[in-house]
Amino acid sequence: DFTIRFNDIGTNASNDYLVARAAMVPNDVRIEASVYAEDGSFFVIPSPWFNPNPNDRRDTYMARVIAVGATQAQTERYENFGSAPITPFYGEPIDVRVKIIGAVSQNMPAPMSQQAEWLKKWGWIPRSLGDTGRRIPAQHVPAGFDLNTDLYVPNFIITYDPALGSGRAWDPANPSPFSPANFPLRVDDDGRMLAPMPRLPVSPTLAYFGEVNQ
Repeated sequence: DFTIRFNDIGTNASNDYLVARAAMVPNDVRIEASVYAEDGSFFVIPSPWFNPNPNDRRDTYMARVIAVGATQAQTERYENFGSAPITPFYGEPIDVRVKIIGAVSQNMPAPMSQQAEWLKKWGWIPRSLGDTGRRIPAQHVPAGFDLNTDLYVPNFIITYDPALGSGRAWDPANPSPFSPANFPLRVDDDGRMLAPMPRLPVSPTLAYFGEVNQ
């Protein structure tokens, strides 16, 4: 738990402060759910860049590293932009991996312009943490990617849970999720299979009955 509060130092009075960005990196977000977008699309809503300063770029920083060395370049970056070494550069996402374990259904895909913003800001992780020289954790590197040659890795992963389609638990002795030998996850009082979902609240009346009143 983190608590941000006023602390008086000596006889100096506390002043107001502003927190523009805060993040915990590296980080993992694991979502176990069945996601259903009945009327629209499912996608990550793009947010502003964590580092909003367009002058604090990796290419200009690397040019300064070549010219004056890493230590001096880090000092200049902090003095000019207030960026610590761990701070991502402008136009680079933070090291947060998102995994959905379950299923995703949607009525239609999001517009291409919104998909482009999503992938630009949430679809990848740079291989280096800011200008620290440290690489992202190995668990964030999917199979088939090599940080020695790849400059980035994907960060948004959807893994389908076959139990949502079969309603049966997985058994190593019966690899097929639809094998009758695998026991059902949920049954009613008469032993009939139910959907592998929690007992969600339902409406006591019909919400839609197949007709449109004119």
